[in-house]
Amino acid sequence: MQLFSAEQRRSQALEAHAAAFSTVQLADGTSVPVIAFAQKTATSSKLHVVQLGANASGAPPLKKSAELFFPPEFADDFPVSLHVSERFGLVYVVTKMGLLFVYDLATGAAVYRNRVSADPVFLAVPCSSTGGIYLVNRRGQVLHATLNEAAVVPFVANQLHNVELALALAKRGGLPGADALAAANFERLFAAGDFKAAASAAAESPRGALRTRETIEKFKSVPPPAGQPSPLLVYFGALLSVPGGRLTALESTELAKLVLSQNKKHLLEGWLRDGKLEACESLGDAFRASGDAERALEVYRSCGAQAKVVEALAAKGDFAELSQYASQSGAAPNYVALLQKLMMDSPDAAVSLAKQVVKQPGSGVEVGAAADLFLQRNMVREATAFLLDALAADDASQSALQTKLLEINLVMAPQVADAIMAAGTLTHYDRPRVAQLAEKAGLYMRTLQVRERGRGFGFSRERERCESGRKSSRSPFSTILFPKKQQLLFSTTPTSRTSAASSSTPTPSTRRPSSSSSARSRPSGPSSASASCSRPTPRPTSLSRCRSRKNTPSRSAPRRSSTCSRRLSPPRASTCTWVPTWRSRRTRTCTSSTSRPRPRPAT
Repeated sequence: MQLFSAEQRRSQALEAHAAAFSTVQLADGTSVPVIAFAQKTATSSKLHVVQLGANASGAPPLKKSAELFFPPEFADDFPVSLHVSERFGLVYVVTKMGLLFVYDLATGAAVYRNRVSADPVFLAVPCSSTGGIYLVNRRGQVLHATLNEAAVVPFVANQLHNVELALALAKRGGLPGADALAAANFERLFAAGDFKAAASAAAESPRGALRTRETIEKFKSVPPPAGQPSPLLVYFGALLSVPGGRLTALESTELAKLVLSQNKKHLLEGWLRDGKLEACESLGDAFRASGDAERALEVYRSCGAQAKVVEALAAKGDFAELSQYASQSGAAPNYVALLQKLMMDSPDAAVSLAKQVVKQPGSGVEVGAAADLFLQRNMVREATAFLLDALAADDASQSALQTKLLEINLVMAPQVADAIMAAGTLTHYDRPRVAQLAEKAGLYMRTLQVRERGRGFGFSRERERCESGRKSSRSPFSTILFPKKQQLLFSTTPTSRTSAASSSTPTPSTRRPSSSSSARSRPSGPSSASASCSRPTPRPTSLSRCRSRKNTPSRSAPRRSSTCSRRLSPPRASTCTWVPTWRSRRTRTCTSSTSRPRPRPAT
């Protein structure tokens, strides 16, 4: 057999019966081209695996050889076909008499030997779908030879006692049966403190058996040695160094958290461009938690997380793009759930979204429902900002919402409520209710304004009393705003004739006598006594004073004061009771338990 090098323009003669080209992956992860050929001479029968060309690192080229053992009855047999399985990394050698030899390409270790055809074989071709070969014998039979995937790894580990080869086969071909072997090897390396070898063993475990959350937590639990990188970072480095490997969603998220905590976001961006990381929602959440909303939105779009894209656009405040994305992707955003999520993450973004959602037809979110979402979380400031924007039109149909807005702020933030009412943008609220709450909050002038606009008549005198009532501890509106509930009762009982003579105020009789008769019958001298009350009469309102003057018989009659000007006979004990009312003229009633009969005037 002749071998020709196109690069060197040279040829070389090989003493071989069959050969095939392939590639072998070295320990450092590089792949090199090799040629495998089988030869049989008068003295020996061997399989050779030789590297073509030199290594770039200067390491010696790969060169392996293994013995092809022929039984005595097959002394005249020789190889007729040689093929390499790229899937399993195995070499199949078929002989003329139907013998099949299986060797490992990288190490040259023998795996299997048996006779597969009783008739001579003259042709064999590879089967790429199964990683085996097809054989055709003299009888015209087509035979298919391949590995028993479920049994090959236990066979190599237990029968051939080659655990390393069993793990290599399981890793290359994804064969089952090596999980226990890989776990035992990993635990041995980890317990010895060889974290780099343990990380490689876990990263190259068959079918990713050890690439689990438990392995990550195991490396997390190890404190980083002084002056050396963290074992967890070593593990992720081993994962990234796997040829053609790609981190899973869990590994990508954990690596992103570790790198972002070290402020090395540019590394993640490079790995994303190279396809080393898997785009997933958790990775986007990691970017979003670090404050990179744009990168998070890019990751969400890459993994097709529609709900996360809608949430990111809402947090961004780009409602136009959100509507466009929803129409193009067919997503139906749940604005209620979206508002609830934003209220916990970004309250200002939740307010902006609520303002726009209630104005969008068909959104399914009413103004009252959106306001209740804020109030359920005691977000009074955000609810106020939202309702002020939603109620800017001052629509009469939204009177209940206007009342709710003022009620909330009168209870929680009276100064804000005062500013809202001072602006005058809301006019359809429940005035009695708001006035009552404003009075409780101490906004007396605002209470007067609300009642004036509601009743339609002036309160000039009451406003003066309001201003004077601010200096007192009690509210002046207990008398002004609720006159029907106030009836004052004052009484005093003189105990001696001297005290009665000094302060007595009797009530004049219902029939007023003429001035002449009153003058003749009025007694004189120091012995005359007059009864008076100890508390002055409250000043009546303008309305009650007008009624009092109307009922007075004569306009020239003297004005009643807190002291009766009329002199009576000295009583033994007298009681004067005043009962001021608001809807009738003030009356005074003087009674005496032992008063003498009034003398009739002389005719």
